[in-house]
Amino acid sequence: MSSNYTTRRRTVYLCYFDESGIKTAPHRKQKNAEWFVLNCTMVIEADWLTVLNALVQLRKDLLLKYGIKPRDELKGRDFRSGEGSFAGLNIPRKTRMQIYKEILNWETTVPISTFSVAVNKNQAIAKGWSDAMYCAWNFALNRLHVKCGPQNEDERFS
Repeated sequence: MSSNYTTRRRTVYLCYFDESGIKTAPHRKQKNAEWFVLNCTMVIEADWLTVLNALVQLRKDLLLKYGIKPRDELKGRDFRSGEGSFAGLNIPRKTRMQIYKEILNWETTVPISTFSVAVNKNQAIAKGWSDAMYCAWNFALNRLHVKCGPQNEDERFS
């Protein structure tokens, strides 16, 4: 029995999300509390090991060149302040900014896509949105729906 139905492998995206900020209304004592930010890094699953190997190599290079431990989380604010992963390394700010630029340049050499959603909490409240986190996730999932959306009627984002 033959069939006209042909199976086609769908593209599978692996997504890593990272949140910055708290979801509730800003409080005057909270530094940078006006925003809730959701970042996404996407990689096609077939490229995952290539990206992982490149990331491991990047972290080894940062350790050898600057003494930054591979398991330390690199936060944007720490590049500026010298705290966090940079504490005790005595790396001047100009060099930290060069490291930041190196990492951004590295990102262009691997098959990943990134995007961020930033929600101003005061504006979200003024528009009657339930909370900034819900809003950010809604926008992010809509973005994924467009990026990974159906190429034909048989494909669905879920």
